[in-house]
Amino acid sequence: MSLPQTHAQLLTDDPLHTPSVPALHVLLIDDHALFRRGMQLLVQSIDGVAGVLDAGSVDQAVLLADSPPGRQINVLLLDIQMPSTNGLEGLAVLRQHYPQAKVLMLSGNEAADAVPKAKRLGAHGFLSKTAPAEAVQAALTGIHAGDGFYTEAGVRLPVVAPCSSTPQLSPRQTQVLACVAQGKSNKLIARELDMSENTVRSHLAAVFQALGASSRTGAVMVGQRCGLI
Repeated sequence: MSLPQTHAQLLTDDPLHTPSVPALHVLLIDDHALFRRGMQLLVQSIDGVAGVLDAGSVDQAVLLADSPPGRQINVLLLDIQMPSTNGLEGLAVLRQHYPQAKVLMLSGNEAADAVPKAKRLGAHGFLSKTAPAEAVQAALTGIHAGDGFYTEAGVRLPVVAPCSSTPQLSPRQTQVLACVAQGKSNKLIARELDMSENTVRSHLAAVFQALGASSRTGAVMVGQRCGLI
């Protein structure tokens, strides 16, 4: 079986790499060739990145796993919305073929429950395709270092100890909390979930009370610790 054609930029002679800091070897999986090319150029410009491979589908990514450059991959950039097998459906398969790799999901415009679902399936981060270069760099290097889960807005949620009991939130409250974790404002949450801003505020007040939090950041922290997002 032949390997799919890919564009690979190997930067193994980068003098910034040291033996004590494993280099980043990234595989970008997205069905849009122009987006892949643009993201490749961005990723390969990041300090510490030694190589960038790309694939147009989950199936192509699986075929690359046993190739010499594929065996070096330690971070997957995975589009959440693709034809045939989408990112969420393909996540378990990819984690089998790239067990050493961290996974950063990419999204154009997804539902509010995509972030907690991706996290439950083993993703290490969730980033918008419209995120600035600084957020992409922070998320890539951050998940590679194992220092937390990155939200769509490029905000790091630190690794924290699990909670002793799981607070009870309604499905709607969980959706609102997931949106907050993505850095969305009340106005944007109201529009995406088709409710008024007053209703969003009411849900947030109930979330704060249930989680024992006094701020949006605190609620997100507790929600992550308890596996709600």
